[in-house]
Amino acid sequence: MAFAYDHDCPFEVFITNLGKYNEGNLVGEWVKFPTTEEELKKVFERIGIEPGAPDGYGGHYEEWFITDYDCYVPGLTEAAQLGEYENLDELNYLASKLMKWCTSTLLMKSEIILTMKHTGEIWQSMMAVIIRVMDM
Repeated sequence: MAFAYDHDCPFEVFITNLGKYNEGNLVGEWVKFPTTEEELKKVFERIGIEPGAPDGYGGHYEEWFITDYDCYVPGLTEAAQLGEYENLDELNYLASKLMKWCTSTLLMKSEIILTMKHTGEIWQSMMAVIIRVMDM
């Protein structure tokens, strides 16, 4: 199943190099979720987040933040209230679950409820939206 606007993923995030941003440069990259650890490492390298990547003051760029989200699941943006410093592993987990649920012909609410027990408050809100969308 394709997501809204025929996208092949539930959402994308724009990961930005915080040090470069503070210097007045927007250096970042869109990342589709779910993703792999290897792909995130490549993204961090391309945007200059890596050990030994010097900044303009002799230090190193190590910090990142999220400057934008594009969500392709109806209701996700409203429910998620996602911020600049979300945990990328949690975003990846959510995206992988959304991929599974949205591509399965047998959507099971019990799996969503079980997942809600193991996630934080933000994720519980998003899971509730998913249940409402499934009922439409």
